[in-house]
Amino acid sequence: MSNRIEPLPPTLSERLNSQTHVVSITSALKEVVQNSIDAKATTITIQLNLYSMHFVVIDNGIGLLPAELDLIGRPNVTSKLKRWNQIKNVKTYGFRGNALHSISEVSKITIITKVKNYNSSWLKLPDSEACLLDSKTRTDGKKLHGFPSDGQGTLMSVGHILYNLPVRRKIFMQEPKYKSYNTVREDLLQLLIHNPHIKMKMEYTDEYGRRNMLLNYTLRSVWLEGADLYSYVFRNVFGPVIPANTMKAIRLKGKGVLVTAAISKFPVRLKDFQFLFINRRKYINSTILKEIKSLFRQVAFGSSSITEPSIKSVGKPYNAYPVFIIDVECTSNIDDLIQSPSKDIIRPTLHEVIDPMIKKIVTLFLKSEGYSVPETAVNKEEQEQEQIQIPRSMAHEFSTKSNSLLTSKSGFDSKIKMAKYIHKDPTETINPILRSPNKVTKKAIKRLPRPLSSNNQKSPNKRRLKTPISTNDCWLDIPNVISNSPNKGLIESDLMAYQLTSSILKDCTIINQVDDKFILLKTASSQDRESVLLIVDQHACDERIKLESYLKDFFQDVINGTISSQPLWGIEIDVNFNERALFEAFRTEFQEWGIVYQVSQNFSGRDILMLQSLPTLLNSKANGDIYYLKKVLLQHVYDLQNFKRLKLNRKDRSTNETNISKFDWWKYINCIPKVFQEIFNSKACRSAIMFGDKLTQQECTILIKKLSECKVPFQCAHGRPSVIPLTKLRPGSDSYDKDICTLNGALSDYDI
Repeated sequence: MSNRIEPLPPTLSERLNSQTHVVSITSALKEVVQNSIDAKATTITIQLNLYSMHFVVIDNGIGLLPAELDLIGRPNVTSKLKRWNQIKNVKTYGFRGNALHSISEVSKITIITKVKNYNSSWLKLPDSEACLLDSKTRTDGKKLHGFPSDGQGTLMSVGHILYNLPVRRKIFMQEPKYKSYNTVREDLLQLLIHNPHIKMKMEYTDEYGRRNMLLNYTLRSVWLEGADLYSYVFRNVFGPVIPANTMKAIRLKGKGVLVTAAISKFPVRLKDFQFLFINRRKYINSTILKEIKSLFRQVAFGSSSITEPSIKSVGKPYNAYPVFIIDVECTSNIDDLIQSPSKDIIRPTLHEVIDPMIKKIVTLFLKSEGYSVPETAVNKEEQEQEQIQIPRSMAHEFSTKSNSLLTSKSGFDSKIKMAKYIHKDPTETINPILRSPNKVTKKAIKRLPRPLSSNNQKSPNKRRLKTPISTNDCWLDIPNVISNSPNKGLIESDLMAYQLTSSILKDCTIINQVDDKFILLKTASSQDRESVLLIVDQHACDERIKLESYLKDFFQDVINGTISSQPLWGIEIDVNFNERALFEAFRTEFQEWGIVYQVSQNFSGRDILMLQSLPTLLNSKANGDIYYLKKVLLQHVYDLQNFKRLKLNRKDRSTNETNISKFDWWKYINCIPKVFQEIFNSKACRSAIMFGDKLTQQECTILIKKLSECKVPFQCAHGRPSVIPLTKLRPGSDSYDKDICTLNGALSDYDI
């Protein structure tokens, strides 16, 4: 079979050309570099200019014959495929014969090439035939240079990209350049992971016309393999995102599939460094990525790292993701090769084998690092991998257990523990309400003995709780919980379907403070609503009030540009290329929050972030801790990149926002950086009323009134409930069924 370029047979091209797509500059660059690799190139040089929509790729591959040059740009022209049944044996990236045709449809391509046994280079200009390149040939006023007489290779210059699609070109030019750079680096990583012997150099042109180095890769040792090789390639492409020698290699083989993985032992703040490949092609599967993420989250991966800041955070406000490269080798299948015009694999033919093996290899990594992987996750993977048939007797038990775990999580997403079911005993009265000594912290409060049932059992039976499916009219509703037991348990089912709103809270009657910890309320009754007894956590209540007060004042200062800042000198933070591009893209957004910096290079050529001023509250919190500042700043820049935080647009504010009484601060809540949210959460918690603080009736009334005016009145700054319904009051009476519930069960989030 000839390896020279020629048109595909019509029947074959018709089957391959089932999908068409418009290329972007990044996808065009990827196709051209893949062609260089398919041409057996060992050295590739790339020059990229996103501002002029132009790139050049130079390689030392086998080159093109003069007759082949005139075929470039025509549809269904390739050297890699002649017959349909050859697809399953394709080892090259390209085989459709449509890549250069798609590119030429939206750009101008110039090619200079030389075959080794030819004495001269040949030239192919746009809309012209191939010709011999001589010393006088010029294009755009520039002299063109060929390859040395003893050399070989191809130079492909692609310019004026999207020239005939002005709207698409305009949209691309308005996009942040870091997105394109990230896409290019991901594509180059894919190619270098599977072709590590190739020497690759890439330069990019910035907005001032200066050339900068994006990649300069050379394999330092032919003996590198496994995790060492993956880590070396990754750090060369993306920079020092992770420390050297911190990736661990694991291999798993079975059923004709070999899975090789390199996973970082320490986390990063961005989840973009997670790559799946099957037979050198990208594996695009959001489901498997979510399951992998769940495994790492269940074991609290990232709770410790190499450079822990001295400042600790409450909970886990900042992201922690693993870096991993998982490569799968298996028998090639035609269906896998033609799923996408971008040559990615969406659903592999052997997905029933590959997906469980990927999850298994992640589990093995976590166990080898000392993490305790939940048995449910391990059992599920083993069942998927070994395809175990579960007997009916076991299936019911397994289903019940799974549903219980899921519903307990969804029903108590405000960190409420599963309540204990208490048998109803008419002869038993409610325990004295919180007779324990007054304590400030919840952990120090001792739990009262569990009430005994009428048959004198030492401990009551526990019943599983489920969350009914219902449509709530308010996203601030208290979670609905109903006992599965036919007997009445913790709280009546119709009571737990009760929905609290701010208006109901505003019309409540204060009964009294309870044990200097809680406030008892009675809701107003109406024709269609009975009175309900509510209990309010006085600390959570005041914490919510103070938090919203702090946020409102802070947003007012930010919007008016009056935020208090402090100048800084000599604070430099090392960043990699990706981080530098992100900080440059969002510089204006950080300035809105009083964070001013410059991105430059130090005397040794390293990219650095030079902080010039910080808001006073952030500067006081950081206290000069460089690691903490880098962590919180990166968190916000990644949140902006992934649209987890929105940009603050002060131009759209209304004239009423200059009046603090009419200031609608709540609409900016999705813009605030997490570090400020954390600071105000902590400040509100420390300054709020504590357990043990006595309140007068008037103080309780004022507290509840302020709570009813909050945007989120039913949870504290850290997500715990501030108000819980206890029981319905009997019609025409202010008494209630004391045997329906106890505070010990209703307030199970607190260690009473």
